Amino acid sequence: MRIFRRLHGRDQRRYDLHLATALANLTAHLEGTGRWIEAYQANQEAIEHYRRRETDDQRFRVGLAIALTNAVALTMRTGIDTERTPSSAETGGPAPTPGDGTTTALEAVRVWRELAAADPVGHQSDLAVALLNLRTQLARAARHEEAVAAIAESVDLYRRLADGNPLTHRKHLAVALGLLRQSFTAVGRHDEAVDAGAESVALWRQLAAADPAEHETQLVGALHEQNDAMEAAGRHRDPEAHARSPKVRLKNRVWRPGTTVEASGWGSATNQPDTRDSLLRVAEQLAHQREWPLYWETVCRCSLTDAARLARRIPARRWHPADADDRALLKALRSLPAHRTAALVAEAAAGATTRLAAELDLFNEDYVSFAHAHDALAVATLADDHREAVKTLDLSTGVRTTLVTGPANHTSITCVDASTVIAIRSPDHGGSRASELVRHTAQGTTILARGDAIAGARSAAMLFGYVAGLRFSPAALVDQSLGYASPDDLRQVDLSTWGITHSTLIAVDPYGIRLVLCDGHVLVATDALLDQVLAVGAPVQPDAVADLTFVGHDRLLTSGEKGGLTLWQLGGAHIRPLVEQNTPRMRHLFSVPEWDIVGGKDPGSGRVHFLDPTTLTPRPAPSTLGGAEHLSLITASPDGRYIAYAGQLAVSAPRRQRDFDWHSRVHDLDHAGAVLQRPLTDLRLAATMNLRSADAEAHRIGDTHLNHLFTLALALAERSSVD
Repeated sequence: MRIFRRLHGRDQRRYDLHLATALANLTAHLEGTGRWIEAYQANQEAIEHYRRRETDDQRFRVGLAIALTNAVALTMRTGIDTERTPSSAETGGPAPTPGDGTTTALEAVRVWRELAAADPVGHQSDLAVALLNLRTQLARAARHEEAVAAIAESVDLYRRLADGNPLTHRKHLAVALGLLRQSFTAVGRHDEAVDAGAESVALWRQLAAADPAEHETQLVGALHEQNDAMEAAGRHRDPEAHARSPKVRLKNRVWRPGTTVEASGWGSATNQPDTRDSLLRVAEQLAHQREWPLYWETVCRCSLTDAARLARRIPARRWHPADADDRALLKALRSLPAHRTAALVAEAAAGATTRLAAELDLFNEDYVSFAHAHDALAVATLADDHREAVKTLDLSTGVRTTLVTGPANHTSITCVDASTVIAIRSPDHGGSRASELVRHTAQGTTILARGDAIAGARSAAMLFGYVAGLRFSPAALVDQSLGYASPDDLRQVDLSTWGITHSTLIAVDPYGIRLVLCDGHVLVATDALLDQVLAVGAPVQPDAVADLTFVGHDRLLTSGEKGGLTLWQLGGAHIRPLVEQNTPRMRHLFSVPEWDIVGGKDPGSGRVHFLDPTTLTPRPAPSTLGGAEHLSLITASPDGRYIAYAGQLAVSAPRRQRDFDWHSRVHDLDHAGAVLQRPLTDLRLAATMNLRSADAEAHRIGDTHLNHLFTLALALAERSSVD
């Protein structure tokens, strides 16, 4: 890139195309390594180079069209939209709404339309793809009428292409017709949805007849989606969907069952992270002993407001740090005005909490799921007509996506990312369809496994892929595809030799690479692919385990069916109890290390309990939640970054802000404002990056006070990371 930029600087006109092409290649490389934001930025630069010359050189116009198409895919991954907003005259269609993700897709359609008009043979299929992408973006933005127009035109193009080359384009037409069915359903044109779906099913039937191994799964999925459309239109479901669905015989799906009974070892227990209480306690002891060097080290590990307060206790005339940077840092902390600093931090931290839209209100923990390693939340909601919708929220962009709408037959959902949910579906009420493990995406639903053995199963997201624990047999299904789930990538693991009878209780560690399975009586730690036993433990509760969750990286919290909590330590080949505490019955356990809190919900009273993570004794609710009196639901993401909570949260607010509405909120602990409120040690990369971005933004807008706070927080965080 440096060479092309240097050449371009000498002769722009000659090297414009070379630089744009190099940027497009860089985009592909960055996208392949998962660096989406950088890929988007490189692609945007390529677009600008192509756009400057699109009117006088056909090669630039084709390059622009390709780059715009790439930008649509990157927009879906990053949620970023281009700043340039073309007019309706430029796009030849509906005007874009800035920020709803349609801008890039509309411009891509414009350019491909012009190219297809000049060369139909060469570019008609490209225009069809661009229109299909536009439909997806319009649907994500809830602009369903416009989405119908876009996908209808794409279908017309694919129909002509399939007439000329059925081998290549017949499956593309089947996909486009399925999306047309979805769009018709979204606008209430149910009879037309059934007609489009019937044509899609007919095409998939032809394709499956010619190549069953390649297309039978798509046919079965299309049949089930067609049944949903027929039900919405008031028609009877077609029994063929049930008849053609794969009958999963689990004993025949065993590829490499777990057979070892020897635990290979979890590893050594790690030091527990610093908490606010522990740091303040140590600081008080060191100040009393006048151990100022160690006291200063402790101060630098505290939150910004605590560090500023504690720094004033160091006697200026008796001791100062030997390092010049430390002396400057101590001076800056001492100079912070206490009340103004507290107010600024509180104001910045308020931005870490977002109220969810009413359509995403949270009422049941079983139907709320955070993704692992993705900023995404999935929710299954029930409408007034008793139809269920599975929706996702991209927490980094706010983009909401409805993946599926239909009968209320999901028993659990697991969020994989902002566009994928793994779910367990129960049989139809009054029907004969067996339970199913399915994958929902914006492009449709895929049945991953089917059979009576799936009934009552529970799934959990890993860093890559997922695990599904079965209730009625000592087995689990594990996704070996690194997240690209399909029926052929499921492996059944026989857990009988591990000493457990089922595996519906699952806890995933914060890294998403190890987990603990439990049948209520035996705890088994294993790796993400369930290849080996790492550690084993037996519950000490007088009754069966009801729920479990990780507390940090190598501690586990379990609750008993009749009450009581146990804190466990994982180390070596054993899972050993550390602390037992008599408590009410609790379900939906959660852990928030940054708040130094664990807890759970009493299913009888509906009350949420908050506890010390070391002693399991009661603690007050974190101030961010506004008290626990009216809190009805709380759940945390597997890595502890996000907390979702809901209830009548504004009942106790000041009079002018008080209401009795149901509020659902998500709090981001890696938001720069939230980071200011907690110890600045062991920060996740996202937290550090957010601090840097907030520091740069405060500097840009000239907010010197906030800029100073973020700069000091970064200095403390970087000092702790070096230590």
